[in-house]
Amino acid sequence: MEEVPGRPIDDSAAVDATGVPRVDLANRLLASFLAQVLHDGLYHGDPHPGNYLFQPDGVVSFIDFGLVRYFTVAETEMFASMVEAAAVQHDFSRFRRIIEGGGLLLPDAPVSTNDA
Repeated sequence: MEEVPGRPIDDSAAVDATGVPRVDLANRLLASFLAQVLHDGLYHGDPHPGNYLFQPDGVVSFIDFGLVRYFTVAETEMFASMVEAAAVQHDFSRFRRIIEGGGLLLPDAPVSTNDA
């Protein structure tokens, strides 16, 4: 086991001390997450603020890999379709069809896409 220095991402003083704009730090986290899932097929199943540490220069360290798994190609493709439907196209009916088709939501689940 190795100690990783850094401060949790929910430590506002540590975030501000990096001197890196918050939007840039957020983009780094998002880009890393998407690369892990879409490129490497890797999922970190415990993504709370304590498992992401900022270094003084704004580098993000990921820790606690106890809940990591690899996605199959089909799961990765489904996730990419989910992101495209929700974040790019804002097509929440399509998003629901994707997650129902993938078995993540029962077809009769009382969730509405009308309020999105």
